Amino acid sequence: MRFLLDLGYATGLRTSEFVGAVLRDIRPGGRGESWLHLIGKGGKPGGVALSPLATEGLQYLVERRLPVSRQRWNATTPILASLGEDDGAGITDAHLWRVTRWFFLKAAAVIEGDHPVLAVKLRRARPHWMRHATQG
Repeated sequence: MRFLLDLGYATGLRTSEFVGAVLRDIRPGGRGESWLHLIGKGGKPGGVALSPLATEGLQYLVERRLPVSRQRWNATTPILASLGEDDGAGITDAHLWRVTRWFFLKAAAVIEGDHPVLAVKLRRARPHWMRHATQG
């Protein structure tokens, strides 16, 4: 969940871009940075620079027991795993929406006593909200 939130916040990707991304889409830039290349709205190719937050988030590969070095990656491995038994499968749009929504509701319940205004905002939050709440 942490990786999903970090990458979503750091990149502002649309849901379809997020669930469609595979490891081959991550490419090095000319200055040592990493870029996520994707096909955006209207079929337009584009790229998103991966911030240190997003790049650090890729350490989740270690937790999934996948190769960490780019040379050893399976290029077709989805960036977001299905959260099920099949480690090679990606998450669906609907599942991404449900799990993100669940997180916002749980977070709202936890902070409600100390931060009621923020809890109300989190209860209204949807996955698309992260696209507009990015740090970039």
